[in-house]
Amino acid sequence: MEEERLRGIAYTEDLEAEFVLNADLEERGSVYAVGSNNFGQLGLGDLISRPFFTVLPQTRGMGVRHVAAGTSISFAVTEDHDVYVWGGAGTGPMGLNHSMSDETEFQRFVHPQLVEDLIGEECVQVAVGSSHSSAVSKGGDCYVWGYGKCGALGLGNFKNQLIPAVVTGFGDTDQIKTVFTWGHVADGRLGLGARERVGVPEDERFFFPGPSLLTSLRDEFVTQIACGAQHVLAVTLTTTFSWGSGGGGRLGHGDNKDRWRPDPITALNNWHVMDISAGVWHSAFIVLVPPLKDAGWVYTWGSGFHGQLGQEDGTVSMTPNLVKDFCAHQLSCKSIQCGSHHNAVITQQGELYTWGSNKNYCLGHQIDENHVE
Repeated sequence: MEEERLRGIAYTEDLEAEFVLNADLEERGSVYAVGSNNFGQLGLGDLISRPFFTVLPQTRGMGVRHVAAGTSISFAVTEDHDVYVWGGAGTGPMGLNHSMSDETEFQRFVHPQLVEDLIGEECVQVAVGSSHSSAVSKGGDCYVWGYGKCGALGLGNFKNQLIPAVVTGFGDTDQIKTVFTWGHVADGRLGLGARERVGVPEDERFFFPGPSLLTSLRDEFVTQIACGAQHVLAVTLTTTFSWGSGGGGRLGHGDNKDRWRPDPITALNNWHVMDISAGVWHSAFIVLVPPLKDAGWVYTWGSGFHGQLGQEDGTVSMTPNLVKDFCAHQLSCKSIQCGSHHNAVITQQGELYTWGSNKNYCLGHQIDENHVE
């Protein structure tokens, strides 16, 4: 009996030690995932969806400093500037050289995998589109990979790119914080003012496959860019601009008109915008509120029929409006991200808040679809 009791104590102590070790590793920068997992995008080694945030064991102690989540694929960038990827059912824009056998392919995409072609490039940030991805290095190089249809990669052609390649079409401009755009010109989303290219084959006239300088912002010092599905937001030292599709009021100009060039959002005049994000039908930003120095209030606009505007019963807002719940609870915010039908905010205290559609558990807590606040 005594021997059995001692074994039980030893087992409990081992569990406690393991828990403390894992907790310490997680605090050094780990990735947590929640939601749909049919393409392995949660990186948990299976295809089972999760209703609550779950840590990716492989990322414990990895020192993750940046994550990017697409529809079916995810990336993480560590403090050592290594880039990891998972999801996409192994066929999305992963940046990997798919030379492994079918027997090992499943393990490859349901667990984080190192993007070997970016080793040593000192990447600091990754972004994921619907069918392509990009990364920016510490030295300012832009890497792209994925599907080249519509010229989305900016490599000057319409070819697919399996592994990361450097975009070299930025020219020798000596200006800093200038904006270049490329891809499909529909709805004015490139902001170039042009509606098509001339002197090219008919099936290529709506696509700009190489970087084009956004001349209307040439004299502006652009600090942030956010790309939605069909519109773009840009923050400068003095003004916030938007352009592209105006459907649903997503541009914040008080109407549904498309903008083919950057247009100032007059409702944001004289406001210091700290962070911006663009969803599919809505947009959001955080504005600095004195005497705070690094946090502020949340404003949203556009269409939010799934509650993504966070404006109580309001489903459409043609201009930016305050999300009052944060003010009511005296919560200042410092970072915001828009999904297609939901949002996530990090407060000054480091807490995570989500709202909008909870389809596939993407909000990280179990509520029904009618609870959208």
